[in-house]
Amino acid sequence: AKGDFEGTIQDFTEAIYLNPKSANNYRNRGNAKHDKGDFEGAIQDFTEALRLNPQFVDAYTNRGNAKQSKGDFEGAIQDYSEALRLNPQSENAYNNRGTANQAKGNFNGAIQDYTEAVRLNPRSANAYNNRGLAKQAKRDYDGAIQDCTEAIRLNPQSENAYTNRGLAKQAKGNFNGAIQDYTEAIRLNPQSANAYTNRGTAKYAKGDFDGAIQDYTEAIRLNPQFANAYNNRGLAKYDKGDFEGAIQDYTEVLRLNPQFVD
Repeated sequence: AKGDFEGTIQDFTEAIYLNPKSANNYRNRGNAKHDKGDFEGAIQDFTEALRLNPQFVDAYTNRGNAKQSKGDFEGAIQDYSEALRLNPQSENAYNNRGTANQAKGNFNGAIQDYTEAVRLNPRSANAYNNRGLAKQAKRDYDGAIQDCTEAIRLNPQSENAYTNRGLAKQAKGNFNGAIQDYTEAIRLNPQSANAYTNRGTAKYAKGDFDGAIQDYTEAIRLNPQFANAYNNRGLAKYDKGDFEGAIQDYTEVLRLNPQFVD
């Protein structure tokens, strides 16, 4: 059954018992373990697949994914680089290595990887969106907007691209444009607490404290553990002169996260 990771793992374990020399079986079991959240187990299976077949590009890429899920970005980059050595045409390996480079703060390296992914697949909305995020981290907001716009052209259902373009517009001071993008992200995913919080922040920057409070309240309804939404709502209440309401929100922030310095 879909989502039955334990059953899938058992099936591939039986397949490995019947054919212990199959690198594919180890790769497949590793994928199931990764989906289940057992990153260490997944890495062990991908490593065994590579012992059986040192040219197994997919096993290098997937092991890199598992290492990245664990936060081992350097190890992930090594695996993606090996996958690219074996197959320089692997769009996925470039895209994933870009994500690992970005997580490490190497935004130039990330942009180079995403650019290569776009060269290999000019219709990859994901690569454009990711490159836009990396450009945004470098404060190249115009470049970020261009890439997110291209991602939206390729995939008009991309909530992330609308959200990321909104962030870039907001950073440039285009709050109305940002609100439009966040509103579209909410239309595509009405359950996105982040999109409501982002739209609230843009409304707050415009001085629309009531609108901001409404959006933060909806974000909190969707995610009652969202400390940042409580904090932002407290700011908007404070600026409206609702000091008691602000204190209540800040108190809730501190209950959820006693280390929240702001």
